[in-house]
Amino acid sequence: TIMPIGRDQEYLLPSERLKKVIKKLESEYLISMATGRNLQYAEHIINFLELNGKCVLSGGTEIYSPATKKMVWRAIIPETTFGAII
Repeated sequence: TIMPIGRDQEYLLPSERLKKVIKKLESEYLISMATGRNLQYAEHIINFLELNGKCVLSGGTEIYSPATKKMVWRAIIPETTFGAII
């Protein structure tokens, strides 16, 4: 995943070169992104790259559709399970 962040944690964008490569590939491939970040921190990258495939977010606990701008799947760990995990 390409999630650039500047020194002051401002949101940066991937290069125009990467965006052009993705545009060329998407005629033959479904382009997606997977990241441990949630939608709030990933959406600007998804929008900038104009991704056409569903994106895996929040360390695999969410799947987001850029086409519909909706979360299509989410797995929430019940609070009662936290103690067993930690």
